[in-house]
Amino acid sequence: TNPASSSAPKVKIEEPSLGSFIQSQISLKATVQSGASITQIEVYFNNKLVRELKSGFGNSYFLNLAFAPPDPELQNLLMVKALDQNNKTGEASVIVYR
Repeated sequence: TNPASSSAPKVKIEEPSLGSFIQSQISLKATVQSGASITQIEVYFNNKLVRELKSGFGNSYFLNLAFAPPDPELQNLLMVKALDQNNKTGEASVIVYR
């Protein structure tokens, strides 16, 4: 058995960087890698779902999107969560400031 196929997806947020200041639009860049096919990617801003992508993304996907953050606070949590075909999840998050 391939050990990578049993591990959860790995998510890395490339942009925005930890501690950066956001504007009216957030430019989000993240990589998702998994031993199994990635089936869903979710983007959360302060625990509110702002984007949900469902597809056969394969084992590796580069997420590149821009969105207007809903009700930004002084300090905000941006999280990307990925789900694979084995229902395993992986996530990454960064704190950004207004």
